[in-house]
Amino acid sequence: MNDDRLVIDTLRFYQNDRGIDFAGRFTLAQINCGAGCIRLAAVDALSGQVRWFGQTITNWPMTVMVPLAYQSTSRLLGVLGELDEAGRGGWHWFDFDGGEFVPLPALPKSCRLPPPKRD
Repeated sequence: MNDDRLVIDTLRFYQNDRGIDFAGRFTLAQINCGAGCIRLAAVDALSGQVRWFGQTITNWPMTVMVPLAYQSTSRLLGVLGELDEAGRGGWHWFDFDGGEFVPLPALPKSCRLPPPKRD
């Protein structure tokens, strides 16, 4: 099976299995890109279009199973770890506008998201 087919099958699995779980009408899918590395995609439940998070996520704490914080009714995405292995770990925050993930300088104080899942 080639990589493109595997990605398509993974996106379909997330969309069918999880349903809408992000930003009101999207499914947030995680694609493995190696040991301790994931890529993200937001799959639109209405159109089926895929919006890719443009960076890989790596080097999150080993005690964290899923290095993400998000909710089904919110456009806010929190990512824990390094982006593109750039050496700057910690939390990174993004506003998903339906087309792209826009970086935020910090989490707005009015936002409260659940912590990531731990082992």
